[in-house]
Amino acid sequence: MWLGAALLIANVWFVVVFVLVYWIYYERIMYAEEQFLRRKFGAVYTDWASHTSAFLPSFKGYKRPEYDFSAKKVIKNEKNGLLAIFVLLFVFHNLGYSLEDIKVIIDADWILIGTIVSLVLCLILKVLKHKTKLFDGTGR
Repeated sequence: MWLGAALLIANVWFVVVFVLVYWIYYERIMYAEEQFLRRKFGAVYTDWASHTSAFLPSFKGYKRPEYDFSAKKVIKNEKNGLLAIFVLLFVFHNLGYSLEDIKVIIDADWILIGTIVSLVLCLILKVLKHKTKLFDGTGR
């Protein structure tokens, strides 16, 4: 997801550095999460991790989730991620133009519109979350 935004710069070296930095960053997150899970679950986690890939999913032994898909839960939990994607797209897109012309350029295009719409949507959803019970979900 972040790679797509980095590609908007259209500079090979920027993309290479971005990928390497993100790789190191994400590897640190994975390490911290693994340490937390080892402390919390002990041998149960290490047994599970020994036969589970960290990157490539396997659908052997797939079990249907206890709860059905909830659009309310997705909207409630992912509004910040949508805004972050558009902000990053906006910054990288305009940074690419600005680096080409050596001046600050803000392109009024679909990325700007998407950023504004996602910001307004995020703010509305935050208000609704705190002022109403619209996003309360049973068993979630």
